[in-house]
Amino acid sequence: MPRIIKPVARTEFTSSTVTIDSSGRVISAASGSAGGGGFVPNVFAAGPASGTLTSNASFIGAYLYAGGGGGGGGARRNDDQRAGGPGGAGGFGFYGSPVTAPFSQPYSVGAGGNAGPGGNQYQPGNAGGTGGNTTIANIGTVNGGGGGGGGSDGSTGSTGSAGSAPGATTTWNVKTLIQGSNYGDGGNGGDGAPSNGPQNPGNAGTAGLALIFENSGA
Repeated sequence: MPRIIKPVARTEFTSSTVTIDSSGRVISAASGSAGGGGFVPNVFAAGPASGTLTSNASFIGAYLYAGGGGGGGGARRNDDQRAGGPGGAGGFGFYGSPVTAPFSQPYSVGAGGNAGPGGNQYQPGNAGGTGGNTTIANIGTVNGGGGGGGGSDGSTGSTGSAGSAPGATTTWNVKTLIQGSNYGDGGNGGDGAPSNGPQNPGNAGTAGLALIFENSGA
């Protein structure tokens, strides 16, 4: 004997929980609770910066750029001018981790590496500094790029090593989604100076970036 479903007045349900029988008929419906807020921005910080990430979320996701590579060293001052090498780009990675609320951990965002300064006559150019690391404690750390080498007699300065993102979920470069972004770029090396001219210093690397989201549950 088919079950007779009595008509009811029009009712609207929010975030509904619906039960359907084997004949495809709705036999019960009730309002439920909304799902957690997905990827709500919590922190957006350029280096050098530090702070504490506090959250009642169940999941933390972070796009992390490291500090930029150091600027290239100044060019050697003599008749055989050689430019300083460019700094390596800072690493990039996305890290996602389930967390236990309330979550509270320190984070830091790396600065760009210092430019290699000019030096004395007939001396090799100075190397650029290494970019700072960007990290969230117990979530992930991205390493800054290495400083470029100074120019020397007959040799252009070496390019700094690129930063890395150990343990990242992905290192796909989302940088192009941040319009006009130059976070984590290595600095250019100093140009070769004219004969008997001063050593040209390199350029500093650009700052790192931390973009942190949370599943807030609201």
